[in-house]
Amino acid sequence: MVLPVQVTRFLRTHIDSVEKLDLLLVVAKAPERRVPLAVLARLARLPPGVTRRLAGELEAANIVTLVETEVQLLPVRVVDREALEDLLHHHQLDREAVLDALMGRIYPR
Repeated sequence: MVLPVQVTRFLRTHIDSVEKLDLLLVVAKAPERRVPLAVLARLARLPPGVTRRLAGELEAANIVTLVETEVQLLPVRVVDREALEDLLHHHQLDREAVLDALMGRIYPR
């Protein structure tokens, strides 16, 4: 499956690791699109310090916001919101295509 350009652009611009992708997907799939940091660390299978650092990187990109001890999805730009929705959709349909696109970004050929 070929991913839409906006999804590959979103991955290239904002996601530089599988761990960050996992963290973002957990928050994006949460019922209210917010997750306590401790729960997020457990669900993403990451140490709490790494979870906080990755959430901070996504916050700097205006994709999430850290509110006390919670991470809340907050893509500010419309193009990022649309790309994230497409990313969620394509990840559900073909996780391998998303991972292949991400790995191509991390390890260019």
